[in-house]
Amino acid sequence: MENYQKLKTRLLDINKNLFSLVEQTKAVPSMSEQRFKQWETSLKGIDRQLAEELVRVAVIGAIKSGKSTFTNALFHGDYLKRGAGVVTSIVTRIRSGEELKATLMMKTIDEINQEVRQAVVLFPGVHWESDNDQFDIQTANDRKTLEKALEKLEMDQRIDRDARSQNTILLESYLKGYDRIADMLVSNKTTQIFDGPQFADHQKFVGDQSLAVYVKDIEIQLITEDKTSGNIEYADCQGSDSPNPMHIAMIQDYLLKAHLLLYVISSRTGIRQADIRFLSMIKKMGIMDQIFFVVNCDLSEHEHIEDLNKIIKNITQDIAVICPEPEVYAFSALMNLFVDTKKSLSSKDRQRLKQWQTDRDLFRQSQTETERFQKKLDHRLTHHRFTLLLKSNLERQAIIAHGIYDLTRIHQDILKKDRKEAERIIEKIQEQQRNMEQIRAMVKDTLDGAMEKNRQKQSNHVDSFFDTKYGPLMKDIQTHIQQYTIDPQKYQHQLDEGFFSKAIYSVFQDFKNTLDVFITEEINPKLHRFMVDEEQHIKAFLNTISRSYDVMVQDAIKDYGIAVKEFGIVINDEPLMQMEAVDMDSIKSKGALILPSLLTSMHYSARIRTEAMLNFGALGVMQWLKKIFKKSVENKEYERKALKKSIRPMKREILKSINDHFKDVRENLKYQYIFKLLKTATQELYEKMMDRFQVLTTDLSEMVSLVGKGKEERDEAVQLLKSLEISSSALIAKISDDRKFIE
Repeated sequence: MENYQKLKTRLLDINKNLFSLVEQTKAVPSMSEQRFKQWETSLKGIDRQLAEELVRVAVIGAIKSGKSTFTNALFHGDYLKRGAGVVTSIVTRIRSGEELKATLMMKTIDEINQEVRQAVVLFPGVHWESDNDQFDIQTANDRKTLEKALEKLEMDQRIDRDARSQNTILLESYLKGYDRIADMLVSNKTTQIFDGPQFADHQKFVGDQSLAVYVKDIEIQLITEDKTSGNIEYADCQGSDSPNPMHIAMIQDYLLKAHLLLYVISSRTGIRQADIRFLSMIKKMGIMDQIFFVVNCDLSEHEHIEDLNKIIKNITQDIAVICPEPEVYAFSALMNLFVDTKKSLSSKDRQRLKQWQTDRDLFRQSQTETERFQKKLDHRLTHHRFTLLLKSNLERQAIIAHGIYDLTRIHQDILKKDRKEAERIIEKIQEQQRNMEQIRAMVKDTLDGAMEKNRQKQSNHVDSFFDTKYGPLMKDIQTHIQQYTIDPQKYQHQLDEGFFSKAIYSVFQDFKNTLDVFITEEINPKLHRFMVDEEQHIKAFLNTISRSYDVMVQDAIKDYGIAVKEFGIVINDEPLMQMEAVDMDSIKSKGALILPSLLTSMHYSARIRTEAMLNFGALGVMQWLKKIFKKSVENKEYERKALKKSIRPMKREILKSINDHFKDVRENLKYQYIFKLLKTATQELYEKMMDRFQVLTTDLSEMVSLVGKGKEERDEAVQLLKSLEISSSALIAKISDDRKFIE
């Protein structure tokens, strides 16, 4: 990171000098300001990109694996609170900055109400007092109705897959925390800031489940000695074994934006089933090459180093089943944190640290592994992300420096001629420039045509992938839904007690939860992989064009240099840097492009209950008729049949919801992301090419008037141009040195 910071500082210094040179060059008589606008735009873009470029690092792993401790250790301080509760879906993002500050992004009232409304679809025994018979958390009667309905739930309705039902936890948390959060909701203020002495207060929103449920996102800004980390965002994500599939889906959305994943595994538990499932999802998403594994060693659990190394070896072998040749690092994040915060430790924690340090083998190995990890982390971040950023910007700076140098050389040589000779040279140069203009126009037309053709190709890809009849996603979902069956016997005790509506609610919740898990584990990873592949298609398309035109542009510049030499004008003939590959992350940053959430947020209506109750009533009449005609009828058989039939309207409703959602996602992806990404990337490529043409298409007609001026005025202009030539030549040499250092 130190080398990156030095190079970044040098590039910013070069940019500053280039801005100054452009301003000075504009001051030369006969130099039109209009011709420098492209260069000024490029230089401003470089400044902005170097300042705003952000690398995202996701810290992931199972609950209680030590993710927060590990993240705290990365920042050498105890900033993050553990245990947000499995019902919350908070992603805590951490960056260094100028002040200590926590910014909480709260859910809006509409988001809260929508979440509750979906959780209470088919909820037995509720009727809302609000408008349109819709739950409104700000209405006291609605909250009271929901509270009473929750109290009446049977024990089995509060349990889901051997754990507390996420629906009931969610609803109870919203009700419990409402009074403390009500003022914020009334003001509709979606951002809460805790800074200075109030910084620690943000932790109550994380540690208290009834408040955490109202939080959507947290950004923490820390004051650190390492200023380079201001360009790095670490995200402490919810546990990968969260029982709520929607939380996993939110993590998946962040992973798609991340440049590096740090997967934390506790040495105490090793690889769990949840880890295997989550890593399988990452593999399906196509981002397994972006992952480092950290075995967080619990030194209190291991008697000697041989025991620890055996566990590390077993964990590595387990990981290798999914990720061949994994990069694994093993150290104690808690010990590192204790070492960094030694002065503020409690006496108990000081004793723990002292005990760990007495085992020199364990202590030394943890320290060595920490250093190895930190070195590789810095290398990965600088060489896989920042180096590409620096090379791309250095290339554009080199083009501008070369352009200023060539302009000063051309003007100096022309000013040394008499008027007649100057006019002849300018006329010859203009002939060359007309050829350059034709090439530039051809590049523009070809790029526009290629972009439109690729745009249609991308559109077809998206339409085919999201096709609601024949698309691969919809086929998988339809198969899963069609194959889903229920066993009425599972809900017999609710039927025996005469609570058909409660049985319907239980059936719906079981079906919905099963489908949510399927979508999270099977559909979303395929969706994410599709987006990764589409971005790669765009990148490959643009890189093919850039390689083809780079050769043409280089040849045109070379021919131009040969032509002007015939007129006695010498320009810089050092080859320009090869045009760098299109950097998709920089393009997205420049265009402020954010991938739309692919989370399948389905909306269900209570029509399911209506159809189910109609079936229930119809089958009840049939049983009554059978009794009249004295046919043998099993007691309450009609109830089980009605319950079994209730799955049909559920399936229809859910399929309709998914169809509608897929249409929305498809259009958002095309028009709000892919098309904009393609257009922004193509424009960026065009601008980079035009930077190279700038000096070749400069209007020299005004030079004739300067040639006709008096000797004193001409000498003054030549002196200024000579000074600019020396300065630009020095910058070219500096850029060349930096290029060699990077390569």
